[in-house]
Amino acid sequence: MVNDQVGSPTYISDLAKAISALISTNYYGIYHITNSGECSWYEFTKKILEYTKIKNVKVTPILTEELNIFTLFSIMIFDFIFSLITNIKLRIRNP
Repeated sequence: MVNDQVGSPTYISDLAKAISALISTNYYGIYHITNSGECSWYEFTKKILEYTKIKNVKVTPILTEELNIFTLFSIMIFDFIFSLITNIKLRIRNP
């Protein structure tokens, strides 16, 4: 599992609460709703296996460049290497 692509997984209950709060306002536009913190796809996968108590699965951290598709889609993948999105507009309106 790639260990050099970072994201910010979002808890579905937090997402639902944020959407509900936005719906009740006059705000419009595109909002990126994320929880704080970040992790790699490798860390995320390990945590999912831990929570689901799935055992006997070997997950090996690799770099994106080790994937065969990297050379074919390097520009596309580059955009995802540090794919954290910001929810600054939401935080400004709901401090």
